[in-house]
Amino acid sequence: AAELWAQYKGWAEPVGREILNWAAEETLYMPDGAIAAGKSLPTHGWPLTGFAEASAIALAYLVFVIVGSTVMMALPSLQELTFPLRFIYNLMQVGLCSYMTIEAAILA
Repeated sequence: AAELWAQYKGWAEPVGREILNWAAEETLYMPDGAIAAGKSLPTHGWPLTGFAEASAIALAYLVFVIVGSTVMMALPSLQELTFPLRFIYNLMQVGLCSYMTIEAAILA
């Protein structure tokens, strides 16, 4: 798994740098991967802010949605079973949102 991650990261990091250079319309990263002189990247080095990690999370989410949707299609509907719970939830949401709106209006 570590070797596969290293291969993926080796592909993803240069792609992420190119995307950032394109989106910024200026050079943020040099071709060797170093940060360009005079440029500040405040989140550089923070956990999960690299393109490899962020894109892996997005890909894992897409796989989860596709597999989950496929599995859920095969299962029977729970609409009738969950109606009372959804009804109570919606009433609580209306009450809480009304309260927050009134409080915000009073404070404003």
